[in-house]
Amino acid sequence: MLEDGCKVKMHLRGTLDDGRMFYDTHLQGGIPVELTLGEGTLLPALEREIAGMVPGQRLEVRIPAKDAYGEYDPSLREVLPVSKVPNAERLPVGEYIVFPTDEGLLRVKVESVEGGNVVFDYNHELAGHDLTFRIDLVK
Repeated sequence: MLEDGCKVKMHLRGTLDDGRMFYDTHLQGGIPVELTLGEGTLLPALEREIAGMVPGQRLEVRIPAKDAYGEYDPSLREVLPVSKVPNAERLPVGEYIVFPTDEGLLRVKVESVEGGNVVFDYNHELAGHDLTFRIDLVK
Protein backbone atom coordinates (compact mmCIF):
# COMPACT_ATOMS: atom_id res chain seq x y z
CA MET A 1 0.00 0.00 0.00
CA LEU A 2 1.26 3.46 -0.91
CA GLU A 3 1.65 6.14 1.75
CA ASP A 4 2.72 9.77 2.13
CA GLY A 5 6.20 10.29 0.77
CA CYS A 6 5.85 7.63 -1.95
CA LYS A 7 6.72 8.82 -5.43
CA VAL A 8 4.22 7.72 -8.04
CA LYS A 9 4.02 7.89 -11.81
CA MET A 10 0.59 7.70 -13.39
CA HIS A 11 -1.62 8.65 -16.25
CA LEU A 12 -4.61 10.65 -15.12
CA ARG A 13 -7.77 11.67 -16.91
CA GLY A 14 -10.44 13.89 -15.33
CA THR A 15 -13.98 14.38 -16.64
CA LEU A 16 -17.19 16.06 -15.57
CA ASP A 17 -20.57 14.33 -15.41
CA ASP A 18 -21.49 15.65 -18.86
CA GLY A 19 -18.39 13.96 -20.31
CA ARG A 20 -16.30 17.10 -20.75
CA MET A 21 -12.66 16.40 -20.07
CA PHE A 22 -10.67 18.87 -17.95
CA TYR A 23 -7.37 17.01 -17.71
CA ASP A 24 -5.64 14.16 -19.53
CA THR A 25 -1.94 13.30 -19.41
CA HIS A 26 -2.31 11.38 -22.69
CA LEU A 27 -3.22 14.64 -24.43
CA GLN A 28 -0.46 16.60 -22.72
CA GLY A 29 2.46 14.92 -24.42
CA GLY A 30 1.53 11.40 -23.31
CA ILE A 31 3.92 11.65 -20.40
CA PRO A 32 2.71 10.26 -17.07
CA VAL A 33 2.55 12.72 -14.21
CA GLU A 34 5.07 12.13 -11.42
CA LEU A 35 4.45 13.33 -7.89
CA THR A 36 4.98 12.53 -4.24
CA LEU A 37 1.92 11.54 -2.24
CA GLY A 38 1.19 13.79 0.72
CA GLU A 39 2.63 16.95 -0.80
CA GLY A 40 -0.81 18.38 -1.51
CA THR A 41 -0.47 18.27 -5.28
CA LEU A 42 -3.67 16.26 -5.68
CA LEU A 43 -7.06 16.43 -4.06
CA PRO A 44 -6.93 14.55 -0.72
CA ALA A 45 -9.83 12.31 -1.81
CA LEU A 46 -7.91 11.36 -4.96
CA GLU A 47 -4.71 10.68 -3.01
CA ARG A 48 -6.64 8.31 -0.72
CA GLU A 49 -7.78 6.32 -3.76
CA ILE A 50 -4.28 6.17 -5.23
CA ALA A 51 -2.86 4.97 -1.91
CA GLY A 52 -4.81 1.72 -2.28
CA MET A 53 -3.49 0.97 -5.77
CA VAL A 54 -0.65 -1.20 -7.07
CA PRO A 55 1.49 -0.50 -10.16
CA GLY A 56 -0.22 -1.58 -13.38
CA GLN A 57 -3.68 -1.10 -11.89
CA ARG A 58 -6.38 1.06 -13.50
CA LEU A 59 -9.03 2.65 -11.33
CA GLU A 60 -11.97 4.91 -12.09
CA VAL A 61 -13.19 6.96 -9.17
CA ARG A 62 -15.89 9.60 -8.78
CA ILE A 63 -15.28 12.39 -6.30
CA PRO A 64 -18.28 14.47 -5.20
CA ALA A 65 -17.96 18.25 -5.45
CA LYS A 66 -17.80 18.66 -1.66
CA ASP A 67 -14.64 16.48 -1.59
CA ALA A 68 -13.14 18.05 -4.72
CA TYR A 69 -13.21 21.85 -5.10
CA GLY A 70 -16.29 22.41 -2.96
CA GLU A 71 -19.82 23.38 -3.80
CA TYR A 72 -20.34 26.50 -5.89
CA ASP A 73 -20.66 29.47 -3.51
CA PRO A 74 -22.62 32.44 -4.92
CA SER A 75 -21.21 34.65 -2.17
CA LEU A 76 -17.81 34.40 -3.88
CA ARG A 77 -19.00 36.72 -6.64
CA GLU A 78 -18.06 40.39 -6.47
CA VAL A 79 -19.67 43.30 -8.31
CA LEU A 80 -17.49 46.38 -8.73
CA PRO A 81 -18.11 49.64 -10.58
CA VAL A 82 -16.02 49.81 -13.77
CA SER A 83 -14.50 53.01 -12.39
CA LYS A 84 -12.77 50.89 -9.71
CA VAL A 85 -11.30 48.38 -12.18
CA PRO A 86 -8.42 49.56 -14.38
CA ASN A 87 -8.95 48.75 -18.07
CA ALA A 88 -12.33 47.19 -17.34
CA GLU A 89 -13.40 47.53 -20.96
CA ARG A 90 -10.52 45.26 -22.02
CA LEU A 91 -11.24 42.44 -19.59
CA PRO A 92 -11.83 39.05 -21.26
CA VAL A 93 -15.44 38.26 -20.34
CA GLY A 94 -15.94 34.55 -19.64
CA GLU A 95 -12.22 33.99 -19.18
CA TYR A 96 -9.89 33.86 -16.20
CA ILE A 97 -7.37 36.50 -15.23
CA VAL A 98 -4.62 36.38 -12.62
CA PHE A 99 -3.66 39.25 -10.40
CA PRO A 100 -1.39 39.67 -7.39
CA THR A 101 -2.68 39.91 -3.82
CA ASP A 102 -0.95 40.07 -0.45
CA GLU A 103 -1.34 36.26 -0.21
CA GLY A 104 0.01 35.57 -3.73
CA LEU A 105 -1.51 35.24 -7.17
CA LEU A 106 -5.28 34.97 -7.48
CA ARG A 107 -7.08 33.45 -10.47
CA VAL A 108 -10.57 34.85 -11.00
CA LYS A 109 -13.22 34.57 -13.71
CA VAL A 110 -14.47 37.74 -15.38
CA GLU A 111 -18.17 36.93 -15.43
CA SER A 112 -19.40 40.13 -17.07
CA VAL A 113 -18.69 43.77 -17.82
CA GLU A 114 -21.99 45.55 -18.34
CA GLY A 115 -24.28 48.17 -16.91
CA GLY A 116 -21.33 50.05 -15.46
CA ASN A 117 -20.22 47.05 -13.38
CA VAL A 118 -17.66 44.28 -13.52
CA VAL A 119 -18.62 40.93 -12.00
CA PHE A 120 -15.81 38.67 -10.78
CA ASP A 121 -16.34 35.05 -9.72
CA TYR A 122 -13.78 33.78 -7.20
CA ASN A 123 -15.02 30.17 -7.18
CA HIS A 124 -12.63 27.54 -8.52
CA GLU A 125 -13.66 26.68 -12.06
CA LEU A 126 -14.46 23.10 -10.97
CA ALA A 127 -16.43 24.13 -7.88
CA GLY A 128 -19.88 22.57 -7.81
CA HIS A 129 -18.88 19.69 -10.09
CA ASP A 130 -18.57 16.02 -9.25
CA LEU A 131 -15.36 14.78 -10.85
CA THR A 132 -14.50 11.39 -12.35
CA PHE A 133 -10.88 10.36 -12.61
CA ARG A 134 -9.38 7.45 -14.49
CA ILE A 135 -6.04 6.58 -12.94
CA ASP A 136 -3.46 4.27 -14.51
CA LEU A 137 -0.72 3.74 -11.94
CA VAL A 138 2.51 3.20 -13.88
CA LYS A 139 4.87 2.93 -10.91
